[in-house]
Amino acid sequence: MTQQPANTVVAFVDWPNVERSLRGYFQGLGQHHDLARIAVSAIEEISGRVGSLDHVSVYADWRTAYSEVVPVLETNYRFRTVLVPRKASGGDRCDTTIVADIVDLTHAYEDSPKPAILLCAGDADYAVAVRRALERGLEVHIASVMTSLAPELENLVSAVYPLQRYFSDSARRSGIQLTPNIRPEDMPSLAEVRRWAAFIRLLDRLSGSLDYVTIPFFARRLTENRTRFGIATRRQSYEDIDEAMAIGIIKRAGEVQNPSRPGNFVQIIELVEGQGLVRCVLENIKVSSEVSPDTLSN
Repeated sequence: MTQQPANTVVAFVDWPNVERSLRGYFQGLGQHHDLARIAVSAIEEISGRVGSLDHVSVYADWRTAYSEVVPVLETNYRFRTVLVPRKASGGDRCDTTIVADIVDLTHAYEDSPKPAILLCAGDADYAVAVRRALERGLEVHIASVMTSLAPELENLVSAVYPLQRYFSDSARRSGIQLTPNIRPEDMPSLAEVRRWAAFIRLLDRLSGSLDYVTIPFFARRLTENRTRFGIATRRQSYEDIDEAMAIGIIKRAGEVQNPSRPGNFVQIIELVEGQGLVRCVLENIKVSSEVSPDTLSN
């Protein structure tokens, strides 16, 4: 979704949450400091889409194996490390510390321009802080691996940025090709990829350039796109949208009033980022030794 950039962005990063999610999403990410270099670039890119980055607070118990991340973060003057000692039981408590800091931030800007908050985490525990920030007039954006994002957060915030895609792009710019983990049962067939690649890519492009995509609008664009390659009807497009909904490629994401028919509402749709077929198409995961989604026609 497109957003109007805020003047200032303050970011909060739950490092254990981010690293755990990325390691679960990609194969063989290597050492902590290697992952950190890529993640820093990805977080900066996401922040730039929200507004002008002021600073990033990164939370973890830096006395653990995460200590090798600290030198990477300290090379960037905008990144600050916040030590959060683990519980006696060994459990992580970054979430409670970040929640408290976000709540404190909401009180610090009562009489001055409010920054936008970028929260790099996906746990439902952050919902209370997000609600408090929204109540006080702050924009909240989330950067999270989509397969680890709690619905409670996704439904609250101004925008969600799929961290795995920015992380993958950042790695690619550094000459590193990442391989996503995908369960065998979630791996689509080559026929399924051929069937849905153009549909998925079209919706992805539209979602990236518009605030939202409605079913009637997408059906019209899908029909126009297919007409270039042969005969297509609007009815076929609506049938494909229904089928995509049934197999979990897309989902409903609310509704808006139809400007051409006051009083009537139309459904908003969006891709299900963590779905196997969507991942294979958008992340160029090879589904056979012969053809990958990257070679398919748009």
